[in-house]
Formats: sequence, C-alpha cells, structure tokens
Amino acid sequence: MAYIGRSPQLGSYTKLDDISSLFDSSETTFSLTSGGNPFYCTNPYTLMVVLAGVIQQPIVSYTINRDQITFTSAPASSSQFYILVLGNTHHSGGLKSIPVIDRSGTIYTIPITATTIPIQSRDGTHHGVLINAA
Repeated sequence: MAYIGRSPQLGSYTKLDDISSLFDSSETTFSLTSGGNPFYCTNPYTLMVVLAGVIQQPIVSYTINRDQITFTSAPASSSQFYILVLGNTHHSGGLKSIPVIDRSGTIYTIPITATTIPIQSRDGTHHGVLINAA
C-alpha cells in the first residue's frame, strides 16, 4: 500500500550514544553524541528522551543548547537512558543548499537536510555547522 498523505521529506530515526554512565545524581548537563561525534540539535521536539523508563517532556524536563542536554533535575546514577532522534527540521522557506567552491574553482552544491551539517576539518576533527535559514 502506498503512503497516504504527504510523504516525509526529511529525517531518519537515530539512537544517540548512551550517556547514562555519566549520571552521578548531581550533574544536570551532558554532551550529546552520535557515533562518538557531537550531535547538534536546535529543536528539542525532534527528540524522544527516555529517562528511567519515562518519556521526558521537552522544555519542561530538559532543554537543548547546541550539542548539550540539560535536565531540570539531575538523573539518578542508576537511571537507564536513551534518546531517539525522530527526524531533523529546517526552515522550509529558507536556504535549501550551500554552494561550496573548491581550490580549483569548481562549484559544488551541498543540500541542506538538517539544521546542522557535519564538517570534517583537515586534522580529522568533526564540527557541527549550524545553519540559520531564516
């Protein structure tokens, strides 16, 4: 059977790295990673955060700032935890791609499918580049 309604254009479901080993019952802010690389998110409503078996409410139970999650209260050290990314969002009326010019002058176009795109530096480190399409 075909998909009924508007087909999803963006996103993929991703499980972020487990940070529960960092819980010490006093710390509230933790870095988010995916595959060991920083994970940047600008919309907390695209995350399903599960702490001790309970789905957490965005803004009320936690906030997101770039690649960090801050809980309203510190998770207990024995808490089970996971985050599912339910897709990425971007401003639909804004920038759709980024032109990139290499050293030879060839122009490439990188489509924007998220609010943040990963960039690898010459030294091999990864950086998230936040795209403000407004």
